[in-house]
Amino acid sequence: MIQDEIKEKENEKTVLINKMEEQKNLFLSELVLFLKEWFQNQTKSTIKKNADKVVELGEDRAKELKKAIAELIDRTENIVQEYMNDDILWWHTNEDDVSYYSYDHRLLDKTEKRIREMTGELGDIFIKYDIVKPTSEHSRNYTSDWIKEIYGKTKTKYAYSISYSEKLLSINRQYVEMIKVAQDTNKKIEELKEKQKRDNVEEWWDSL
Repeated sequence: MIQDEIKEKENEKTVLINKMEEQKNLFLSELVLFLKEWFQNQTKSTIKKNADKVVELGEDRAKELKKAIAELIDRTENIVQEYMNDDILWWHTNEDDVSYYSYDHRLLDKTEKRIREMTGELGDIFIKYDIVKPTSEHSRNYTSDWIKEIYGKTKTKYAYSISYSEKLLSINRQYVEMIKVAQDTNKKIEELKEKQKRDNVEEWWDSL
């Protein structure tokens, strides 16, 4: 019976949605580790690149800066939850109609955008201590590692591409594959429901 087929497909989708939630949590756990390392590496790079400005802070202000960055790194897990635990970012919690593609060295655009905003948390600290100045995100030439629309309300973002870990990319690719399977399942469910509707009308018509 068609109703049994529909039920079977809906059960398949439920199992898949649960797996996608697990995959999301796996991604977020790996993202915490990745960002902690990224914050540390970017801090060293920025300090070296702006050595004179760091020295000009003096010992007390430099210690303040170092403490602020350490506190940011300690809060990485909370920051990831704040930025990434948003239903609109994940197909299994919003089921949009977008076509999803898997790339070897890229994450999904919505994910990428949020991660770049998270990197801006570090940029804001360096901006506060006058170590760097952000470039307008509408500029054609970035003169800083950080971009921000100065007169708007956009968040500070890292200006350049980010090299993600292979593990993070792999988890993302698996999630994208799950999206495709779930979209196919949705399509089959809709087709079965349409067939059921036509059969019911025919049966009703015959009974008149």
